[in-house]
Amino acid sequence: MKQLFISQPFRGRTEEEVFEERARILSRVETIYKEEFSVIDQYHQIAPEGAGRFYYLSQDILMMDKADLIAFSPDWQSAKGCRVEHELATAYGLNIIEVEL
Repeated sequence: MKQLFISQPFRGRTEEEVFEERARILSRVETIYKEEFSVIDQYHQIAPEGAGRFYYLSQDILMMDKADLIAFSPDWQSAKGCRVEHELATAYGLNIIEVEL
């Protein structure tokens, strides 16, 4: 099964809102590509004590490298981390889709 990384803002959202949007993004991607994807879960990362402010972003970048496709949520441009992820994915020629829900 192909691996899907979802880039979406987390700030100001509940866990329920994040996962509800993820389910809609996954459904949309599977409809477009006509195949099943497994979502790479970066939401439940726990930073080690003393981790710097780029810890989560660095872990996301490592996970993006394992993805067959990177999906960007409709509001990805509102979050710095998502913008960085988009820039890197584009610069390195990774497969991306900007999902409209």
